[in-house]
Amino acid sequence: MENPHEAQAGVHAAIQAQSPFEDAELTGWTVVAEWTTDAGEKKLARLTSKDASKWQVAGYLHEALFGQGDGWSDEGEAAS
Repeated sequence: MENPHEAQAGVHAAIQAQSPFEDAELTGWTVVAEWTTDAGEKKLARLTSKDASKWQVAGYLHEALFGQGDGWSDEGEAAS
């Protein structure tokens, strides 16, 4: 990828297009993805919004794991 911010711009646009809140602007995010290499090794990678600080990312991940369900969570999902 030639432009290092190209991936962030694409992910940002995709998430913004699926906003779970009417008339809301996406201001920050983090994505964790699992990859498998040709050798069968599994690796995790994280991609964050362009200007997210280390502390913001830590907060996003903590809230995702331990916060109250909101946004895209379905009624039937455990989101506590």
